[in-house]
Amino acid sequence: MLYSELQCSEAIHKAVERMGFAEMTEIQEKTIPLMLAGHDVIAKAPTGTGKTCAFGIPVVEHIQPENKYPQAVIMAPTRELAQQIAEELTNLTYFMPEVQVACVYGGAPVEISGHGSILKRNLHEAVAALREAGVHCSAREEGYLPFRIEGGITRREIAFSGRESSQTVSGFLMTLPLLQDATVLTVTEPSTIPYLELTLRTLTRFGIRLDREAFYDGGCGGRKPGTPSKIVFSVPGGQEYRPSDLFLDADWSSAAYFAVAGAVASSLGRTEGITLRNMRLDSLQADEKILDILRSCGADVSVAPADASARGDMPGDLQNISVTATGRRLKAFEVDATHCPDLFPILAVLAAHCDGTSRIAGVGRLTQKESNRAETIYAEFRTLGARIDIRGDEMFVTGGPLHGGDVRSHNDHRIAMSLIVAGLFTPEPVRLDDVKCIDKSFPSFLDLLARQE
Repeated sequence: MLYSELQCSEAIHKAVERMGFAEMTEIQEKTIPLMLAGHDVIAKAPTGTGKTCAFGIPVVEHIQPENKYPQAVIMAPTRELAQQIAEELTNLTYFMPEVQVACVYGGAPVEISGHGSILKRNLHEAVAALREAGVHCSAREEGYLPFRIEGGITRREIAFSGRESSQTVSGFLMTLPLLQDATVLTVTEPSTIPYLELTLRTLTRFGIRLDREAFYDGGCGGRKPGTPSKIVFSVPGGQEYRPSDLFLDADWSSAAYFAVAGAVASSLGRTEGITLRNMRLDSLQADEKILDILRSCGADVSVAPADASARGDMPGDLQNISVTATGRRLKAFEVDATHCPDLFPILAVLAAHCDGTSRIAGVGRLTQKESNRAETIYAEFRTLGARIDIRGDEMFVTGGPLHGGDVRSHNDHRIAMSLIVAGLFTPEPVRLDDVKCIDKSFPSFLDLLARQE
């Protein structure tokens, strides 16, 4: 059978021709058509008979370039064979520039890069954490991607700062149980504690054991009272993750946009409010704090058990949360958003529709996001007429009417969604340069918002 007879894309035909192949081998002729048709195949053939193309062509043909995530994993018993397979697949995807082939194997350096705003983030604390663990890690300008990582975790007592992000801490907590020996991890100045709590709860669900002890210094060193100055985790080694059935709670970060929109709309007399369905209270999610903030603004927040028939297979303890402020103005609020920094953009929208000046603490947590959110909120919302001032770690927003204008998302999904919510209440259109970035966390946001209007 000739390759030209295959029912596959033009890109594959051109790649095979470029590779100098015309006629299929026996293993290729017997397997490729079956796999192209979607069948599972188990095959065996001697070395040198073209097995890589036999599975490589169907694999490549089924890749959907518009989906930007790994779609195929091919395992090989040796590094050399993995490299050969990667080279062959790279040739097969020669005319598919949007498809990338990555060869991953142990015993060699790993380079981590990225694109967009991540390249502007100074991740020096992540680099320092890896080095403290005995990992060889080099970075551009001591904190910027790309990273080059060699070796594994060699130290059994590790200490680093968690001030910049809880994500590095979570990564270590997920990795350390898999080491052979026990590890003591000390995290100083931990931030966004609720996200660490979520990590710990998830680890427990998967059968991971560890102990922790928090230490407090009464709010010295600029920390808020009640926030630990350090947390020490004792993690036994030699553990295994066990399968677990999980229910993923509704996302309070996403729900906050609708809660604020509902409160503002009802305050202006446009709607009677909004109901957030099948939400879990006491979820450990930091952004559940939006409910307390809305209450402090004068909005009514009522809770009722979710309808069991509408809930389907979802577990109990789910609630329908109604938010309304019909017939009255919202009032200014004060909140410390240090541990829920993702709320900052939508809180700016809320504060702009409150009487008086609202104070939001925790600005220092905004620099290492998809954009420098303190600067972005200040610039873009002032473009819409918001009165915003930043003093040290606090943002002050004085309520008043907003107007339309041309604004930028800065490739930041939370900025984009907040600007869109702000545009619901301006007399002129708000024109946003990019909405694609919203797909990072909430691809159905615009459709869901359109259904509320």
